[in-house]
Amino acid sequence: MRRRIYFILLFILLAGIIATGIVLHLDGRYWIWSIAGLVLYIWCKDVFTGSSWFPRKTPAPVRNPGITEEAYQLQMSNYPVVPGAEKEGYQALTRLCVAEARQAELLTFFEQLKDFSRDEDYGATLNYVQEYLDDHQIHFIMGLDWRAAVEDLEWRVSAALNDNFGIQLSLPRPEDYPPRTSVSYDGVFSDYDAPLRAAGFQIGLINTGSDEYIVLIHRIGDKEAVARAVGQTGYPYMEIIPLR
Repeated sequence: MRRRIYFILLFILLAGIIATGIVLHLDGRYWIWSIAGLVLYIWCKDVFTGSSWFPRKTPAPVRNPGITEEAYQLQMSNYPVVPGAEKEGYQALTRLCVAEARQAELLTFFEQLKDFSRDEDYGATLNYVQEYLDDHQIHFIMGLDWRAAVEDLEWRVSAALNDNFGIQLSLPRPEDYPPRTSVSYDGVFSDYDAPLRAAGFQIGLINTGSDEYIVLIHRIGDKEAVARAVGQTGYPYMEIIPLR
């Protein structure tokens, strides 16, 4: 809804600037200031809609420079496929957390997924999966470093809600937190989880035991199914405990 309103207002603003300038025969200063204001409005799309013009991507792991791309691809082709239960876990999560339009692509990807648990660059199949999702701009299993800014959490949550469930919610504003507040500060995840729960959704976490958060957005009613599927991938499921 916010995205639609944003573009409606953009059209009205543009039409109003042109009509006012022509009807009143205003001089160049009017056009300069009007265009500057219009550019500022366009530039601040993320403030109004919660999504920027150019989505950010998580950097991919740095590959071992001692191996060529061709040799690495050959090495990967010899990896075994992931165990059946792990594959089924990822596929179950896809059906629960991803938009139907993207599910066929992902289900095929997971059907052919290799086991990266012994790969020296990725270290775990989950890391390879996250890279694939980020490369294809699929907001599904999303990694956040413990030092990540609140803006990154807002972007991840907004994108997952919009892309996978077609909804936009009013979320906490990053600028309302003290400077340099990270996602690991007390209450930050709870602040973002609360409006999701009010709309029937929640934040789920895949506990890898590392210093990062692996985030899933799913319906509250699917929590048990999501927890089982996460368990099949080899990790415990966690949820945000609401603050009282």
